Amino acid sequence: MAGIELKNIKKSFGDKNQVEVIKNINLDIKDGEFVVFVGPSGCGKSTLLRLIAGLEAPTEGQVFIGSKDVTNDSPLERGIAMVFQSYALYPHMNVYDNMAFALKLANKPKDEIDASVRAAAKTLNIDHLLNRKPKELSGGQRQRVAIGRAIVRKPEVFLFDEPLSNLDAALRVKMRYEFARLGETLGKTIIYVTHDQIEAMTLADKIVVLNNGYISQYGAPLELYNHPENIFVAGFIGSPKMNFINAKVIAANTNDAKIIINNYSEIAIKTNSELRIGDDVTIGIRPEHLFISENNGLFNAKLQFVEELGHAKYAYFETNDTKESEDKITLQLAPEFAAKIGKNHSLSFDLSHIHVFNKDGKNITLF
Repeated sequence: MAGIELKNIKKSFGDKNQVEVIKNINLDIKDGEFVVFVGPSGCGKSTLLRLIAGLEAPTEGQVFIGSKDVTNDSPLERGIAMVFQSYALYPHMNVYDNMAFALKLANKPKDEIDASVRAAAKTLNIDHLLNRKPKELSGGQRQRVAIGRAIVRKPEVFLFDEPLSNLDAALRVKMRYEFARLGETLGKTIIYVTHDQIEAMTLADKIVVLNNGYISQYGAPLELYNHPENIFVAGFIGSPKMNFINAKVIAANTNDAKIIINNYSEIAIKTNSELRIGDDVTIGIRPEHLFISENNGLFNAKLQFVEELGHAKYAYFETNDTKESEDKITLQLAPEFAAKIGKNHSLSFDLSHIHVFNKDGKNITLF
Protein backbone atom coordinates (compact mmCIF):
# COMPACT_ATOMS: atom_id res chain seq x y z
CA MET A 1 0.00 0.00 0.00
CA ALA A 2 1.43 3.38 -1.00
CA GLY A 3 -0.96 6.19 -0.45
CA ILE A 4 0.53 9.64 0.08
CA GLU A 5 -0.32 12.11 2.82
CA LEU A 6 0.99 15.64 3.16
CA LYS A 7 0.55 17.32 6.54
CA ASN A 8 0.93 21.09 6.94
CA ILE A 9 3.56 21.27 4.20
CA LYS A 10 5.28 24.62 3.67
CA LYS A 11 8.25 25.45 1.49
CA SER A 12 10.17 28.71 1.38
CA PHE A 13 13.31 29.72 -0.50
CA GLY A 14 15.95 32.38 0.13
CA ASP A 15 18.53 33.04 2.82
CA LYS A 16 15.85 33.83 5.37
CA ASN A 17 13.06 31.74 3.79
CA GLN A 18 11.44 34.98 2.67
CA VAL A 19 9.93 33.55 -0.54
CA GLU A 20 7.07 31.22 0.43
CA VAL A 21 6.20 28.93 -2.50
CA ILE A 22 4.09 26.25 -0.78
CA LYS A 23 1.72 27.54 1.89
CA ASN A 24 0.41 25.04 4.43
CA ILE A 25 -0.82 22.24 2.15
CA ASN A 26 -2.69 19.21 3.45
CA LEU A 27 -3.43 16.42 0.98
CA ASP A 28 -4.47 12.77 1.17
CA ILE A 29 -3.92 10.62 -1.95
CA LYS A 30 -5.27 7.08 -1.79
CA ASP A 31 -3.27 4.04 -2.87
CA GLY A 32 -3.62 3.41 -6.61
CA GLU A 33 -5.08 6.81 -7.48
CA PHE A 34 -4.02 8.76 -10.56
CA VAL A 35 -3.78 12.34 -9.28
CA VAL A 36 -2.92 15.33 -11.46
CA PHE A 37 -1.51 18.63 -10.18
CA VAL A 38 -2.57 21.56 -12.37
CA GLY A 39 -2.26 25.30 -12.15
CA PRO A 40 -0.65 28.29 -13.84
CA SER A 41 3.10 28.77 -14.06
CA GLY A 42 4.60 29.55 -10.65
CA CYS A 43 1.72 28.08 -8.64
CA GLY A 44 3.97 25.53 -6.89
CA LYS A 45 2.97 22.26 -8.60
CA SER A 46 6.50 21.12 -9.56
CA THR A 47 7.87 22.18 -6.16
CA LEU A 48 5.19 20.11 -4.44
CA LEU A 49 6.12 17.10 -6.59
CA ARG A 50 9.79 17.54 -5.70
CA LEU A 51 8.86 17.64 -1.99
CA ILE A 52 7.09 14.29 -2.37
CA ALA A 53 10.09 12.89 -4.27
CA GLY A 54 12.57 14.05 -1.64
CA LEU A 55 14.41 16.34 -4.06
CA GLU A 56 13.43 19.26 -1.82
CA ALA A 57 13.01 19.33 1.95
CA PRO A 58 9.93 21.05 3.39
CA THR A 59 10.42 24.13 5.52
CA GLU A 60 7.63 22.80 7.73
CA GLY A 61 5.36 19.75 7.72
CA GLN A 62 5.55 16.01 7.07
CA VAL A 63 5.42 13.71 4.05
CA PHE A 64 4.00 10.19 4.45
CA ILE A 65 4.22 7.43 1.82
CA GLY A 66 2.37 4.23 2.67
CA SER A 67 1.76 5.52 6.22
CA LYS A 68 5.55 5.86 6.78
CA ASP A 69 6.99 9.27 7.61
CA VAL A 70 9.55 9.84 4.84
CA THR A 71 10.13 13.55 5.46
CA ASN A 72 13.82 13.03 6.18
CA ASP A 73 14.35 10.06 3.84
CA SER A 74 16.36 10.31 0.62
CA PRO A 75 14.63 9.78 -2.74
CA LEU A 76 16.09 6.26 -2.95
CA GLU A 77 14.49 5.33 0.39
CA ARG A 78 10.99 6.48 -0.60
CA GLY A 79 10.05 3.77 -3.10
CA ILE A 80 9.31 6.27 -5.84
CA ALA A 81 10.34 6.71 -9.48
CA MET A 82 10.26 10.07 -11.22
CA VAL A 83 10.04 10.90 -14.92
CA PHE A 84 11.05 14.43 -15.85
CA GLN A 85 10.11 16.78 -18.67
CA SER A 86 13.44 16.06 -20.37
CA TYR A 87 14.01 12.41 -21.23
CA ALA A 88 17.62 12.41 -19.93
CA LEU A 89 18.55 9.21 -21.79
CA TYR A 90 22.18 8.12 -22.12
CA PRO A 91 22.96 8.81 -25.80
CA HIS A 92 25.71 6.14 -26.06
CA MET A 93 23.44 3.37 -24.74
CA ASN A 94 20.69 1.56 -26.62
CA VAL A 95 17.14 1.35 -25.29
CA TYR A 96 17.75 -1.93 -23.47
CA ASP A 97 20.79 -0.61 -21.60
CA ASN A 98 19.08 2.68 -20.75
CA MET A 99 16.21 0.79 -19.14
CA ALA A 100 18.51 -1.72 -17.42
CA PHE A 101 21.04 0.77 -16.06
CA ALA A 102 19.51 1.33 -12.60
CA LEU A 103 19.03 -2.41 -12.08
CA LYS A 104 22.66 -3.08 -13.02
CA LEU A 105 23.80 -0.46 -10.49
CA ALA A 106 21.72 -2.28 -7.89
CA ASN A 107 23.54 -5.55 -8.78
CA LYS A 108 20.34 -7.35 -9.74
CA PRO A 109 20.78 -10.81 -11.37
CA LYS A 110 21.08 -10.74 -15.17
CA ASP A 111 18.01 -12.92 -15.74
CA GLU A 112 15.92 -10.68 -13.46
CA ILE A 113 17.12 -7.56 -15.30
CA ASP A 114 16.35 -9.10 -18.68
CA ALA A 115 12.85 -10.19 -17.63
CA SER A 116 12.05 -6.78 -16.13
CA VAL A 117 13.30 -4.79 -19.14
CA ARG A 118 11.49 -6.96 -21.68
CA ALA A 119 8.24 -6.95 -19.70
CA ALA A 120 8.30 -3.14 -19.36
CA ALA A 121 9.17 -2.72 -23.04
CA LYS A 122 6.25 -4.92 -24.04
CA THR A 123 3.88 -2.94 -21.82
CA LEU A 124 5.01 0.27 -23.52
CA ASN A 125 5.06 -1.17 -27.07
CA ILE A 126 8.78 -0.50 -27.50
CA ASP A 127 10.00 -4.11 -27.38
CA HIS A 128 10.97 -3.84 -31.07
CA LEU A 129 13.22 -0.82 -30.31
CA LEU A 130 15.51 -2.31 -27.67
CA ASN A 131 18.62 -2.21 -29.88
CA ARG A 132 18.17 1.39 -31.05
CA LYS A 133 20.02 4.43 -29.71
CA PRO A 134 18.04 7.47 -28.46
CA LYS A 135 18.95 9.52 -31.55
CA GLU A 136 17.10 6.93 -33.67
CA LEU A 137 13.84 7.40 -31.74
CA SER A 138 10.95 9.84 -32.02
CA GLY A 139 9.99 12.08 -29.11
CA GLY A 140 7.16 9.78 -28.07
CA GLN A 141 9.42 6.72 -28.20
CA ARG A 142 12.05 8.46 -26.07
CA GLN A 143 9.40 9.33 -23.53
CA ARG A 144 8.34 5.68 -23.40
CA VAL A 145 11.94 4.66 -22.74
CA ALA A 146 12.12 7.15 -19.85
CA ILE A 147 8.90 5.70 -18.45
CA GLY A 148 10.22 2.16 -18.94
CA ARG A 149 13.35 3.05 -16.99
CA ALA A 150 11.04 3.99 -14.10
CA ILE A 151 8.81 0.90 -14.43
CA VAL A 152 11.64 -1.64 -14.18
CA ARG A 153 12.47 -0.34 -10.71
CA LYS A 154 8.99 -1.49 -9.58
CA PRO A 155 8.30 1.54 -7.38
CA GLU A 156 5.19 2.00 -5.29
CA VAL A 157 4.70 5.57 -6.54
CA PHE A 158 5.27 7.12 -9.97
CA LEU A 159 5.89 10.86 -10.29
CA PHE A 160 5.63 12.58 -13.68
CA ASP A 161 6.72 16.21 -14.14
CA GLU A 162 5.13 17.59 -17.36
CA PRO A 163 6.21 14.54 -19.39
CA LEU A 164 4.39 15.56 -22.59
CA SER A 165 5.35 19.22 -22.82
CA ASN A 166 8.09 18.60 -25.41
CA LEU A 167 5.78 16.75 -27.82
CA ASP A 168 3.70 18.13 -30.68
CA ALA A 169 -0.09 18.38 -30.38
CA ALA A 170 -0.92 15.14 -32.24
CA LEU A 171 1.62 13.11 -30.27
CA ARG A 172 0.38 14.58 -26.99
CA VAL A 173 -3.11 13.24 -27.73
CA LYS A 174 -1.70 9.78 -28.49
CA MET A 175 0.48 9.80 -25.37
CA ARG A 176 -2.48 10.85 -23.20
CA TYR A 177 -4.12 7.59 -24.20
CA GLU A 178 -0.89 5.73 -23.42
CA PHE A 179 -0.70 7.28 -19.95
CA ALA A 180 -4.33 6.44 -19.21
CA ARG A 181 -3.73 2.82 -20.24
CA LEU A 182 -0.49 2.74 -18.24
CA GLY A 183 -2.31 3.88 -15.10
CA GLU A 184 -4.77 1.02 -15.41
CA THR A 185 -2.03 -1.53 -16.18
CA LEU A 186 0.33 -0.61 -13.33
CA GLY A 187 -2.27 -0.15 -10.61
CA LYS A 188 0.16 2.08 -8.70
CA THR A 189 -0.20 5.53 -7.19
CA ILE A 190 0.59 8.11 -9.87
CA ILE A 191 1.09 11.85 -9.48
CA TYR A 192 1.27 13.78 -12.73
CA VAL A 193 2.12 17.48 -13.05
CA THR A 194 0.88 19.53 -16.01
CA HIS A 195 -0.21 23.05 -16.88
CA ASP A 196 -2.63 21.59 -19.45
CA GLN A 197 -6.08 21.25 -17.90
CA ILE A 198 -7.25 19.03 -20.81
CA GLU A 199 -4.59 16.48 -19.82
CA ALA A 200 -5.82 16.75 -16.24
CA MET A 201 -9.48 16.21 -17.18
CA THR A 202 -8.77 13.18 -19.38
CA LEU A 203 -6.22 11.38 -17.20
CA ALA A 204 -7.03 12.01 -13.55
CA ASP A 205 -9.03 10.14 -10.95
CA LYS A 206 -8.59 13.29 -8.88
CA ILE A 207 -7.29 16.77 -9.73
CA VAL A 208 -5.43 19.13 -7.41
CA VAL A 209 -5.83 22.71 -8.62
CA LEU A 210 -3.01 24.85 -7.24
CA ASN A 211 -2.88 28.63 -7.17
CA ASN A 212 -0.23 30.80 -5.52
CA GLY A 213 1.00 27.97 -3.29
CA TYR A 214 -2.43 26.89 -2.04
CA ILE A 215 -4.81 24.13 -3.05
CA SER A 216 -7.82 25.87 -4.59
CA GLN A 217 -9.79 22.62 -4.91
CA TYR A 218 -9.21 18.85 -4.87
CA GLY A 219 -11.67 16.42 -6.41
CA ALA A 220 -12.80 14.36 -9.38
CA PRO A 221 -12.61 16.08 -12.79
CA LEU A 222 -16.37 16.45 -13.29
CA GLU A 223 -16.80 17.63 -9.71
CA LEU A 224 -14.42 20.50 -10.41
CA TYR A 225 -16.06 21.22 -13.77
CA ASN A 226 -19.66 21.19 -12.52
CA HIS A 227 -19.15 22.46 -8.97
CA PRO A 228 -16.09 24.73 -8.78
CA GLU A 229 -15.62 26.08 -5.27
CA ASN A 230 -14.25 29.42 -6.39
CA ILE A 231 -13.89 31.68 -9.40
CA PHE A 232 -10.27 30.63 -10.01
CA VAL A 233 -11.15 26.95 -10.45
CA ALA A 234 -14.21 27.89 -12.51
CA GLY A 235 -12.04 29.85 -14.91
CA PHE A 236 -9.15 27.40 -15.03
CA ILE A 237 -11.02 24.12 -15.56
CA GLY A 238 -12.80 23.92 -18.92
CA SER A 239 -11.88 24.83 -22.49
CA PRO A 240 -13.05 27.31 -23.62
CA LYS A 241 -13.17 28.69 -20.12
CA MET A 242 -16.27 29.75 -18.21
CA ASN A 243 -17.73 33.19 -18.99
CA PHE A 244 -17.91 35.74 -16.18
CA ILE A 245 -20.49 38.52 -16.17
CA ASN A 246 -20.74 41.35 -13.64
CA ALA A 247 -23.97 41.76 -11.70
CA LYS A 248 -25.31 43.60 -8.65
CA VAL A 249 -27.77 42.50 -5.96
CA ILE A 250 -30.99 44.54 -5.95
CA ALA A 251 -33.07 42.38 -3.56
CA ALA A 252 -32.14 39.63 -1.10
CA ASN A 253 -33.24 37.35 1.73
CA THR A 254 -31.80 34.13 3.25
CA ASN A 255 -31.38 31.91 0.17
CA ASP A 256 -32.92 34.00 -2.57
CA ALA A 257 -31.74 37.13 -4.30
CA LYS A 258 -32.49 39.21 -7.34
CA ILE A 259 -29.63 40.61 -9.37
CA ILE A 260 -29.27 42.94 -12.32
CA ILE A 261 -26.85 42.06 -15.15
CA ASN A 262 -24.93 44.87 -16.85
CA ASN A 263 -27.61 47.32 -15.68
CA TYR A 264 -29.86 45.62 -18.22
CA SER A 265 -31.76 42.51 -17.04
CA GLU A 266 -32.99 41.26 -13.71
CA ILE A 267 -32.91 37.57 -12.74
CA ALA A 268 -33.68 35.60 -9.57
CA ILE A 269 -30.97 33.36 -8.11
CA LYS A 270 -30.62 30.82 -5.30
CA THR A 271 -27.55 31.05 -3.07
CA ASN A 272 -26.18 29.32 0.04
CA SER A 273 -24.96 32.63 1.45
CA GLU A 274 -26.73 35.73 2.61
CA LEU A 275 -26.35 38.67 0.26
CA ARG A 276 -27.13 42.32 0.80
CA ILE A 277 -28.61 44.86 -1.53
CA GLY A 278 -25.80 46.57 -3.40
CA ASP A 279 -23.38 43.63 -3.20
CA ASP A 280 -21.36 42.98 -6.33
CA VAL A 281 -21.47 39.39 -7.61
CA THR A 282 -20.19 37.59 -10.67
CA ILE A 283 -22.27 35.25 -12.78
CA GLY A 284 -20.41 32.28 -14.28
CA ILE A 285 -21.81 30.44 -17.27
CA ARG A 286 -20.10 27.91 -19.55
CA PRO A 287 -20.13 28.40 -23.36
CA GLU A 288 -22.40 25.39 -23.90
CA HIS A 289 -25.10 26.94 -21.71
CA LEU A 290 -25.25 30.27 -23.56
CA PHE A 291 -27.46 30.78 -26.60
CA ILE A 292 -28.55 33.48 -29.03
CA SER A 293 -32.04 34.81 -28.42
CA GLU A 294 -32.89 37.43 -31.02
CA ASN A 295 -35.67 38.82 -28.86
CA ASN A 296 -35.82 39.44 -25.11
CA GLY A 297 -32.33 38.21 -24.28
CA LEU A 298 -30.58 38.95 -21.01
CA PHE A 299 -27.89 41.18 -22.52
CA ASN A 300 -26.61 42.41 -25.87
CA ALA A 301 -23.22 41.67 -27.42
CA LYS A 302 -21.40 42.13 -30.73
CA LEU A 303 -19.92 39.14 -32.54
CA GLN A 304 -16.14 39.61 -32.91
CA PHE A 305 -14.75 36.26 -34.01
CA VAL A 306 -15.84 32.71 -34.87
CA GLU A 307 -13.64 29.68 -34.23
CA GLU A 308 -14.42 26.77 -36.57
CA LEU A 309 -13.23 23.42 -35.17
CA GLY A 310 -15.22 21.08 -37.40
CA HIS A 311 -16.95 19.21 -34.58
CA ALA A 312 -17.81 22.50 -32.83
CA LYS A 313 -18.10 26.20 -33.48
CA TYR A 314 -17.33 28.88 -30.88
CA ALA A 315 -18.36 32.52 -31.17
CA TYR A 316 -16.62 35.31 -29.25
CA PHE A 317 -18.70 38.34 -28.33
CA GLU A 318 -17.88 41.76 -26.93
CA THR A 319 -20.08 43.60 -24.44
CA ASN A 320 -19.71 47.03 -22.88
CA ASP A 321 -17.98 45.36 -19.92
CA THR A 322 -15.47 43.44 -22.05
CA LYS A 323 -14.41 46.19 -24.49
CA GLU A 324 -11.31 47.06 -22.45
CA SER A 325 -10.61 43.43 -21.51
CA GLU A 326 -8.96 40.54 -23.31
CA ASP A 327 -11.78 38.32 -22.05
CA LYS A 328 -14.73 37.91 -24.37
CA ILE A 329 -18.08 36.19 -23.97
CA THR A 330 -17.75 32.74 -25.55
CA LEU A 331 -20.74 30.84 -26.86
CA GLN A 332 -20.94 27.40 -28.45
CA LEU A 333 -22.87 27.65 -31.71
CA ALA A 334 -24.67 24.97 -33.68
CA PRO A 335 -22.44 23.94 -36.64
CA GLU A 336 -25.07 25.08 -39.14
CA PHE A 337 -25.44 28.58 -37.64
CA ALA A 338 -24.44 31.29 -40.13
CA ALA A 339 -22.56 33.81 -38.04
CA LYS A 340 -21.84 37.34 -39.26
CA ILE A 341 -18.90 39.23 -37.74
CA GLY A 342 -19.86 42.65 -36.37
CA LYS A 343 -23.53 41.86 -35.89
CA ASN A 344 -25.23 42.63 -32.57
CA HIS A 345 -27.02 39.75 -30.89
CA SER A 346 -29.19 39.32 -27.83
CA LEU A 347 -27.81 36.56 -25.60
CA SER A 348 -29.43 34.43 -22.93
CA PHE A 349 -28.35 31.53 -20.77
CA ASP A 350 -29.79 28.52 -19.00
CA LEU A 351 -30.51 29.73 -15.46
CA SER A 352 -30.22 26.17 -14.11
CA HIS A 353 -26.52 26.13 -15.04
CA ILE A 354 -25.32 29.46 -13.71
CA HIS A 355 -22.77 29.88 -10.94
CA VAL A 356 -22.79 32.85 -8.58
CA PHE A 357 -19.53 34.10 -7.03
CA ASN A 358 -19.36 36.68 -4.25
CA LYS A 359 -16.87 39.56 -4.08
CA ASP A 360 -14.27 37.21 -2.51
CA GLY A 361 -14.56 34.80 -5.46
CA LYS A 362 -16.33 32.06 -3.48
CA ASN A 363 -19.01 30.06 -5.25
CA ILE A 364 -22.26 30.72 -3.36
CA THR A 365 -24.57 28.91 -5.79
CA LEU A 366 -27.29 26.78 -4.22
CA PHE A 367 -27.28 23.66 -6.40
